[in-house]
Amino acid sequence: MADASTREPSSAGLAKRQSTKSSSIISRLIPQQTDDITVKWARYALVSVLVVTFLCAGAEIWIMVEESIVKNMVLDALVNDKTNFDAAYDAVWVNFRVGLTYHSVFLASIIFWLGCTWDGLLNKNIMQCFGINAYNVGILVYSLLQIKQTSNDFDRIADNWVGFDKNYYNSGYFLAAQILLPCLIGVFIPLFAYLTYRMFLEFGWRQYRITGGNKQLEKVIYSYHILLLLLKFALFFVTAFTVLDLALTTVTDRGKYVISIVGGIFGVLLTAAGFYGARRENGYLLSFYIFGCCLVIGYLIERVYEAYNRSLDVNNESDYKRAELPFLLYAALSALLVIASIVFGVVSYTNFGKGLKDVLDQEQRRKDGELPPQEIDLDA
Repeated sequence: MADASTREPSSAGLAKRQSTKSSSIISRLIPQQTDDITVKWARYALVSVLVVTFLCAGAEIWIMVEESIVKNMVLDALVNDKTNFDAAYDAVWVNFRVGLTYHSVFLASIIFWLGCTWDGLLNKNIMQCFGINAYNVGILVYSLLQIKQTSNDFDRIADNWVGFDKNYYNSGYFLAAQILLPCLIGVFIPLFAYLTYRMFLEFGWRQYRITGGNKQLEKVIYSYHILLLLLKFALFFVTAFTVLDLALTTVTDRGKYVISIVGGIFGVLLTAAGFYGARRENGYLLSFYIFGCCLVIGYLIERVYEAYNRSLDVNNESDYKRAELPFLLYAALSALLVIASIVFGVVSYTNFGKGLKDVLDQEQRRKDGELPPQEIDLDA
């Protein structure tokens, strides 16, 4: 009996620990309701963005697969057609490389879209949800540009090889998938805008409780959340711009390695410096972040200048002209985001000592079990 009684509590304890662990995992995946904060609309938003991004990713993958099939068909046909073979073969390879890069960046944009939205919903960060609304418009523009970019690429192949029927290849399910993307995103934009409004009302009490009605602290927290949003968006867009730059403009092999390795390390360090500098009110880290953002602006200007300058050389095989529009679009967006990051980095610096660090430290103590759960509910 003693053994049985000993085993029973152990089994109950194990079940309880497993239940707690399961609950913890769910809380990391789905917005959780508290005594005074509902998450009904946040969960609706999560379901809607999951459905839309899944459909968009599926359509984009379909486009990439179909374009690869077209490429292989065209290359096989070219082997049997020796007329202007070299020029046509090069045109096919170049244009399909441009298309693949364009589609890959778009697919990464969709994945980032889902991740950033999910993160904002889990943390009940309404500022991040507002930012997603602007991102929705941007990704709609990109989906429309994709249709034009693909058509231009097929036109260039047809110009170099008379055997290529662009109307035959750029049709059917391939064209339908291209058109489906802006249609899906166009419908989702007003839907998510409405959901954002509902979530603003849903999360309103949380913001009031965190600040205790202190308007100054409320502005400080909003500025902090905007900076975190800019950190994520700037890192993504500068990375995407760099991918386009390395893939579609003339860069030496050494330059590709240097930009990839140094740029990757610097990007991670800079983003970490911005986050921890603002979070811990560390002036040295935040100053490094602001200075680093100035260097990034210089990098963007230099890369655009070099791409444009080298594209003027008729003997240069740069693909800049074939992808000039998305290249400049990402360059402009990256520059705007980095400039905004500098501005809010300075704002965060001036907000030191106004209570943000105390609030975030208190939340961390609550998560560590040092404070009762009802003290504060900030998912920083």
